[in-house]
Amino acid sequence: EYRTNLLIGSACFNSEVYDVARYYNRDRLIETCKFYDYIEVQHPENYSHLVNMGEIEPEDVNKYINDIIDAGKAAGKLVVATGDVHYLSPREKIFRDVYISAPQVGKTNHPLNPYNRANLPNFENPNQHYRTTKEMLDGFSFLPDDLAREIVITNTNLIADQIEKIMPVPNDHLYTPTIDNVENILKDLCYGRAHELYGD
Repeated sequence: EYRTNLLIGSACFNSEVYDVARYYNRDRLIETCKFYDYIEVQHPENYSHLVNMGEIEPEDVNKYINDIIDAGKAAGKLVVATGDVHYLSPREKIFRDVYISAPQVGKTNHPLNPYNRANLPNFENPNQHYRTTKEMLDGFSFLPDDLAREIVITNTNLIADQIEKIMPVPNDHLYTPTIDNVENILKDLCYGRAHELYGD
């Protein structure tokens, strides 16, 4: 309903498309792909934690990626290889590992909650650094060369070319909130709290 001027991608392994590829048939996967503007598959290493935890077998990774590519094409959608990038370089992985391992306030303690995966046996957070074009092509070397280049280079550029460069919040000026008397209210709140803490 509200997708005008938006491009909707199918996302990573925490997505409807991946779940359907894993648990359902090709027809349902094709139907699921139709909702999206483009279909995403990630570098195979991004699925490594699922293998390490025994949720899937190593050979399943390439199979699910192939299934998603096939269904995306059958649905008439661009299939793109995306990074699901969380940090710039491999050496920064440790920061995400710490973040993922930290207790999550307000999160359920259910063992399948993604926030609690770090507490599961054999869990190791996948490598999700920014990969070069060559690294992405190497990751998809199990595909025919022309298909790998299509999803890594051609289709990602087609998506990028559709994106208008905008500044969500212009940085040349700020917008004061449209609240009556907001300047005085804010001033009173700030000075009131400062007086509470520090006196006159």
